[in-house]
Amino acid sequence: MRKKSFNTVLFSLAAIVLATFPASVLGATYLYPWDTGSSVSIVDADPPGSPTNTGNDITKAWYAYGTEGSTGYHYFRMDLSGVPTSANAWNMYGMYIDSKPGGATSADIHIPFADGVIPPAAGIDMIIFSFIRGGAASGMALQWDEGLVAWKLVNFQYSPDANLLAQNSMNGGKTLEWRFLDYPSSDWRYINTPFSFWGGIMLAPGIAPVKTTYDVTGQVVTPIPNAAWLMGAGIIALVGLKRRKPRQ
Repeated sequence: MRKKSFNTVLFSLAAIVLATFPASVLGATYLYPWDTGSSVSIVDADPPGSPTNTGNDITKAWYAYGTEGSTGYHYFRMDLSGVPTSANAWNMYGMYIDSKPGGATSADIHIPFADGVIPPAAGIDMIIFSFIRGGAASGMALQWDEGLVAWKLVNFQYSPDANLLAQNSMNGGKTLEWRFLDYPSSDWRYINTPFSFWGGIMLAPGIAPVKTTYDVTGQVVTPIPNAAWLMGAGIIALVGLKRRKPRQ
């Protein structure tokens, strides 16, 4: 009961905060070069007639890892079959990430669940998402705290996270993007790699008494980021050179 009350208060406060910010504008360019970069994705094939609202219908979910300068980022993208409108007010569009032991299961009010797509055994430890209110997207992230058995809020709007997290809307509003800093492993916002994720759309908890899932993609398993591969290759090369070094 205490956990449920805390989560309800958390999202109620989030709703008030988001209402004070202006609507986000459509981006001029994508956050990541999806056409030329390296990415993994899944096409979401829904049963006929479900979901009925195109603004709540995911067609494809993407992930990529990239760098800007010396900084690494996780990039996520969600393609929709229609533009979210005021009819979809306060819906939660997001990426549900399983990168660590433990986490919240599908029984949690923040986790979408449809036809067994996200099984109870899959613990979700990070949610990167946008609230869609009349077509305006406000981005946030939730990190699961296994010790507290509750969510910690990471707000895209506030410093210092405002410079480290980003969201974007492209394709006339039918594509949503998120960029999330590859935090050091000592930081609580860290995403462990490789990981699995699902794209999902649901009615935001705290706004409605019962969660409603509109759409969930299948599971996407990400590769180890390029930076990690390069580091590993460099270490292996150094070990090889050391072994081949002649004795003096």
